[in-house]
Amino acid sequence: VVEHLDFAIQYPLRVLVAACELPQGDVEMFYHWAAHLTNVGIPEETRQKVAKDFGEYLQKVITERRENPGKDLVSLLATVKFRDSGDGAGTEQRLTDEEIVSFLRLLLPAGAQTTYRTLCNLMLGLLTHPDQLKAVYDDRSLIPQAIEEGLRWEPPLLGFGREATVDTEIGGVPIAAGTMVNLVI
Repeated sequence: VVEHLDFAIQYPLRVLVAACELPQGDVEMFYHWAAHLTNVGIPEETRQKVAKDFGEYLQKVITERRENPGKDLVSLLATVKFRDSGDGAGTEQRLTDEEIVSFLRLLLPAGAQTTYRTLCNLMLGLLTHPDQLKAVYDDRSLIPQAIEEGLRWEPPLLGFGREATVDTEIGGVPIAAGTMVNLVI
C-alpha cells in the first residue's frame, strides 16, 4: 500500500506522477513498475511483461492527451513539434508514440530511483555526521551545499552503459560505432 512506502521513494514518484497529471492513486503501481524495470535480479521475462504493461498504460494516456492536451509533461511530449536538423530547415514533425513511451518508461524509474538514492545517501551522510546535520538545521541556506556535497560524496548512479553511435576515441582508446561503453562516474 502506498502509505507504507517510505518518503524517499514516494516523493519523486509523486512528483513525476503530478508532472504527467496522472492519478496519484497509481503511485503504488508506478513503484512496482519502477522496481521491476530496474532490478536485474528479476527474470528478464518478468521485466519485459512489466515494460509491456507500463507501455500499454502510457499508450492510453498519450492517445487521450493527443486528443485533449493539457499543460502536463505527457501533453507536451504528445503535441510538441520540432525540426530534425540543427539549422531548423528540416521537416516539421512530432514525437512518435513509441518515442514518448520509451522516454517515460526511462524517466519513471530513472528519476524516481536517482532521487530516492540521493535523498537516502544525503540523510545517511547527515545522520552519521551530527555536526553537519546541526549546521544545516541551524542555517537552512546550507541546504543547496549539503545536496551538492551529498551528490559528490555518494552519487546515486555510479555508471551507465551507452552505445557509441559514431567511431570515436576516449582517452586515446579507439571506440567503433556500435560498441557498448560502460561509463563510470
